[in-house]
Formats: sequence, structure tokens, C-alpha cells
Amino acid sequence: YGSSHGFNAMHAMKMILECLQKSKYRNLDYLVVHNDLPNNDWKQMFELLNTDGSYCGLASGRSFYDPCLPPDSLAIGFCSSAIHWLSTK
Repeated sequence: YGSSHGFNAMHAMKMILECLQKSKYRNLDYLVVHNDLPNNDWKQMFELLNTDGSYCGLASGRSFYDPCLPPDSLAIGFCSSAIHWLSTK
């Protein structure tokens, strides 16, 4: 949540996926959904995802104040700097 330009978000996702690959969940496929506001600079994020290619990722331009994924579809959520914008946990 709050992926911004993508550099830090991608670094965190790679670390999480590396841990998962070392766990009992190593044989699963993962889809990473980067989330930020619709007016984010998505061009840079998409270029990073296409250039890096280390995982399957896409982007959602819906506010994290509202549901941005279907119910029961999120396995792991990560937020680093955008969390301070939330009014409640």
C-alpha cells in the first residue's frame, strides 16, 4: 500500500517473496498488487516491473482507504511510509 515510484516497494516485495520461497509455501505462484493513488506516476512503476521481471506484479490505482482488492484475496499486506495517512488500524 503506497507504492509510490516503486523502487522501495519492489525491494520489499522481493524480500518477502524470497522468504516465502524458503518456506513451506515455496511451490506457490504469487501475484503482487502494488497500490497507490490514481494520480501516482505509474509509468515509472510499470517500467520497473517490466525491466526487473523477478515477479508477477501489477498496479491498482484505488485508495487504500477503501477496499482495493476483492474480499478474502489478500494474503500479505505491506505498507512502509503511507501508513501514517490512515486514521485507524
